[in-house]
Amino acid sequence: MCKTINTWSIITICGAKIRSYINTLYPGSNEKMPWDILDKYFSIKTDSDWNMLCSAMDLLEDTECAKENYLKFGLSGPTKYNEVGEKYLRLYGILNAIYLQKDAIISLLKYCDLPNIKKEKEFIENIKIVKFRHIAGSHTLNYKDYSNKNSSNKNSYLITRMSLDYGTISFRSGDKFEEINLKEALFEYNKLIGEKIFIIVKFLVKSLQDIDIEVYEKEKVFLDHCSNYFNGKVYTIIEENGIWNVGDINFNEVDIEIYEGEKS
Repeated sequence: MCKTINTWSIITICGAKIRSYINTLYPGSNEKMPWDILDKYFSIKTDSDWNMLCSAMDLLEDTECAKENYLKFGLSGPTKYNEVGEKYLRLYGILNAIYLQKDAIISLLKYCDLPNIKKEKEFIENIKIVKFRHIAGSHTLNYKDYSNKNSSNKNSYLITRMSLDYGTISFRSGDKFEEINLKEALFEYNKLIGEKIFIIVKFLVKSLQDIDIEVYEKEKVFLDHCSNYFNGKVYTIIEENGIWNVGDINFNEVDIEIYEGEKS
C-alpha cells in the first residue's frame, strides 16, 4: 500500500503558527504601538520593522501557494495546451517565488536575534535551487558564483528549451552543460526552509513560555512532532480537529506518493 506524505504542510502550518504567536504577543493595545510590545520578544523596534514583519508573513503564505501549484501542475500548468511560453512563465514564476520566500524566512530569522544569522543565511543562499534561480531567473547573462571567492568570472547561460518538457532541466554556459531536477531540488529546499522556519516557531514559543506557561504546554505536542519530522522519523498531516497523524516512513522507499489536498 502506498504511503502518503505531505512535506509542504510543515511550512504552511509553521507560517500560521508564526502569525498566531505574533498576534498573541501583540494584544492590540491602544496605548502602545506594536513595536513597543514586540521589541521585548521579537526585536521589533520601529514601524518599518513592523511593516517588514507583516510583509514577510504574507510572503511566506503567498509563495507557498505558488510552490504547491507548481508541485501539482508542473511547468505545463492546468492547461490543455502544450505551450512553451506558459512553461517559461511558470519556470520564472516558481523560481522567483522561491527567491521571495527565502528572503521572507531570512527576514524573520533576523528578528529572532540569532547569534549566527549570517551562517543561517549562507545555508539558504547556497542551496541548489536558489543558485539555479539566479542562473535561470535573474542573472542569466552575467551570473557570478559567489561561493567561489577566488574567482571574478561571470558566466552567461542558456536554458535548453526541450528540457522544459521533462523533470530535469538542462542548461549550459559555453560548452559546459549542467542539469537540475527541479522537483528534487525543491524538496531539498523545502526541507531546509522548514528547519529554518521551525527555529522561528521555537523562538516564539519560548517567548510565549515567558508570559504564559499554559499556552506553551499546549504547543509542546506541536513542537515535539515537528522535531521528529525534521529528524526524519515521521510524516505528518493535520486533521481538522488538530490531531497529528504520525507514522514511520523510509524516504528511500519507492511507494511514496505526494499528498496534495485535505485528507478526507
